[in-house]
Amino acid sequence: PGFRWFPRKGAWGQSRRGRLAFFPQGGHVAACKIYRDVALQQGLVRTFSEKEKRKPSVRKLFGAVNWWGASGLDFVREALAAGMTRGLLNGRPSPADMAEIVRLGWLVGEYDNYEDIDDSPSIGRAKAPVAEHAVVQADGTLMTTWITRDKDMKPVHTYMKQCTAMMTVCARAIVPPLLATYPFNTRFLDVTPATSLKECYSPVHPVTREQDQECRAQLCAYVGDELGLVAGGEHGRFWDVPYLDYHEGMMGGGVYSWAAGYLVDVANRDELSADYLKYGIDPAYRAPLFELVFHDCVVNYWYWGACNDYLHQVAPEITDRKTAMNVLYGTPPMMWAGNHGLRWQVPEEREAMMTIYRNVCKLHEVIADQDMLSHAFLTPERDVQKTTFADGTTCLVNFGDTPYGVNETALGTEEMILRRDDFAVWGPRVRQWRVSSSATPPTIETFIRTDTCLFVDMGSREFDIDGIAGRGRVWANRLSSGQLQITLSAGARVRLDLAAWDPSWRGE
Repeated sequence: PGFRWFPRKGAWGQSRRGRLAFFPQGGHVAACKIYRDVALQQGLVRTFSEKEKRKPSVRKLFGAVNWWGASGLDFVREALAAGMTRGLLNGRPSPADMAEIVRLGWLVGEYDNYEDIDDSPSIGRAKAPVAEHAVVQADGTLMTTWITRDKDMKPVHTYMKQCTAMMTVCARAIVPPLLATYPFNTRFLDVTPATSLKECYSPVHPVTREQDQECRAQLCAYVGDELGLVAGGEHGRFWDVPYLDYHEGMMGGGVYSWAAGYLVDVANRDELSADYLKYGIDPAYRAPLFELVFHDCVVNYWYWGACNDYLHQVAPEITDRKTAMNVLYGTPPMMWAGNHGLRWQVPEEREAMMTIYRNVCKLHEVIADQDMLSHAFLTPERDVQKTTFADGTTCLVNFGDTPYGVNETALGTEEMILRRDDFAVWGPRVRQWRVSSSATPPTIETFIRTDTCLFVDMGSREFDIDGIAGRGRVWANRLSSGQLQITLSAGARVRLDLAAWDPSWRGE
């Protein structure tokens, strides 16, 4: 262990203090909880329970798929009809369509970026007077940033880096007029929470690294607190947690072997590097460190160029792996509606998207605002893992090829055998499992029960669980209107005892 101090513009900065914490046991979990105590003292732990007092709409993130590339209101209506009660849509539909999307209970936002600017006499989206706004480096030159590329990835255009001291000034000029026309309830800040801290030597807007962090946090606070929007940011940092409500990319870790930021599709498995397969998606080499500190404060998604189903066409098993990791980490999924990976317009692929939604999002609705108390590796190979949350919910996932037996009375079943990417979840407000067979291809049995969802799919065999009996796939979904939406697979026959699910419905 050691400390590395960055200089303040070439010199030693203010007095500095480092902290080392020694503890006899508890591993990475104990370390994270020690840091959470520090973060509490520093005012960084601002939970969803606190955030919703200022903006109740933040709870719409709970169980919301983060959708890119969707078509607007028509897509939202299709998703609702399919049973997807919550979602986050990125784009700019018409004001009327946007208002209807908000009325239907969804979040709607768009991409925004205050780091990359083109020269312009006036402030606009990704535009500002470069000479007055750009970062001035120590040698007096202006700092360049994002490079756009053509289909062959050849450079086309270079943006300039805007100083963080000017970002909130620009946001105040851009966002309010936009909200006057478009009723957004969400906004996504690209780049700002992702890049490392920088110094600016401009005589007009000089910043040190410390001030740079403060300016970045100020922009996040403007969008998330002052404007009251459900606010997101790229990748994420500890300092944005009080103001941002979700991160895009924290689940991915930034280990990619293709140009994920440019949304380059992977054509074959050879493009998946050993580093990506090991450090990007192998749970044996990962731990939910951020969730152990901030799970009840901010929602973490995968990255848009490597989301849940991004590699489905070349490596479909990775889709199941990422879904299982979402279950373990207590985080929701991100998907493209049709441009990359699974395609909403293809019926069997839409059903695969709905499977991801059900398996992850109904659980997330329950535990999104719960502190993650622990994470454990249960086998020497580290392929069976377990997390627990403050409300008593336990998530157990087998990522390995060796079957793992679970005998837990709270599941209400006999011993359950979990195979690769199978999971079992139990708690006071949720009970669910995915169990696959040893056949090739395997049959998969799924059960989900929460206060708002009851889903059973036991393949071709008869079932009788929690007052629901029959054969086929059935999904009972309680809507915010109080109505019950029931979806059956073709040929299914089901007897549903509503009172066994909710005693208040006795006789219904």
